Amino acid sequence: MTRKLYTINELTALFAVPASTVRYWESEFSSYLAPERDSRNRRLYTESDLAMFRKIHHLLSVEKYTIAGAREKLSGLNLMKEKLATVLKSALFELEHGVNLNAVIDKCLAELN
Repeated sequence: MTRKLYTINELTALFAVPASTVRYWESEFSSYLAPERDSRNRRLYTESDLAMFRKIHHLLSVEKYTIAGAREKLSGLNLMKEKLATVLKSALFELEHGVNLNAVIDKCLAELN
């Protein structure tokens, strides 16, 4: 199965922003955006890139965050995802080793609060 890759022109159409804005966001959010390049060095964006652009666009355009504020918000979201992944892996391990489901749920909730 081939995955869909998007050009910068498709991104500008989807988000109604100029190509210069897309390139600027790439530079400002380089920890989160790293498009692939084709043999002619043109940017190619994955579905994951689109999802990140959607988040960035929402933070900047709808929620009116500054660039620095949006970066901080994304950093916080990544930390929460990492924490959630750790808690879920631990819960799965405990469930596989016979720990009571209710006890595992209670522990997960306590760790996430």
